[in-house]
Amino acid sequence: TAVNHLNEESDSSPIEIGQIEAVGPGQNLVTNGHFQSLENWNFVAHPDAHGSAEITQAGECMISTVSAGTEFDHIRLYQDSIPVIQDKTYTLRFDVYADQTRAIEVKLQKASSPHTNYSRFGYISVNTQKKSIRLTFTMQSSTDTSAQLVFGCGRFIGELFLDNVSLSYED
Repeated sequence: TAVNHLNEESDSSPIEIGQIEAVGPGQNLVTNGHFQSLENWNFVAHPDAHGSAEITQAGECMISTVSAGTEFDHIRLYQDSIPVIQDKTYTLRFDVYADQTRAIEVKLQKASSPHTNYSRFGYISVNTQKKSIRLTFTMQSSTDTSAQLVFGCGRFIGELFLDNVSLSYED
């Protein structure tokens, strides 16, 4: 409600939050989490690190780090435009394994600077045994209609395999 110079209130106006409600509770907010291709995913290698991402014959995403950087996000796979609503609790699930024991950093963050880490999952230890990961967090920051899901693996040389990535919230 607004007040004009005569101290008269106007009618209230609906507030729109973009298309954030297009995906409801329990539905996957990640597009192409089964990796039929790399469509909707982005791969970035820092100038001091070298690597690649590709889809294996088994339909998994393989991230190869040939030359490691000093930060996890020096080699990263990410997806943009993930809507997250303040005070909602989210569950991230994915399958992961590697060619050797290593750590990765997984986070849901603000896509632009200062890249606020909404999820605060920390580092995850990965080994040669495929495991299903389930991480939960509550969005404590303001609603963000275009957050970024990041898998950072640039600190260690080797191959990392991802599949079945999903992010959902419950009412």
